[in-house]
Formats: sequence, structure tokens, C-alpha cells
Amino acid sequence: MKIFALLKTLKAFGLASKVCLLLVTYFALSACGGDMTSGPNTSGPAKPAFAEPAPREETFSKLRAEGTIWMNEQDEKVSLRGVNL
Repeated sequence: MKIFALLKTLKAFGLASKVCLLLVTYFALSACGGDMTSGPNTSGPAKPAFAEPAPREETFSKLRAEGTIWMNEQDEKVSLRGVNL
């Protein structure tokens, strides 16, 4: 009942609607309980979205340019890829 008396007092100053909105927002957000204290997390780590390829031995060879095409020692076309930071 003290809240109603406070709202009557605030209504005289034109603040009742703002205080009501603030209280409703506060109670709505406090009801969410976003601090995750409902219990321990026993689900474990998340599974990866894709399977990792099996490790393989990589072989490298010298590259040479034939015009605008890069070729390796086995005369295979090589596409160069990189990341620009």
C-alpha cells in the first residue's frame, strides 16, 4: 500500500508514469534471472560443427612460373591462396 501512496505523490509532480514504467521494467528483467545460477553445467564441451580431416603428410616442391600459371615439379597447376590482413 505504500507504493500506491508514493504513486499518488509522484502523480502530483507528473512522474507517476515514468516510475511505473521503471518499476515494471525492473521487475520484468529481474524475473529473467540472467545470472545462470540454476545449477552446474554438466553438458560438457560443444561438439564441432564439422569433422576434422585426418592428419596427412604434406609434401612440398619447388614452384615455377609458366606465363601467368604457377606449376610444381610434377607439372601440376598450383593455385596460390592467402589472406590479406
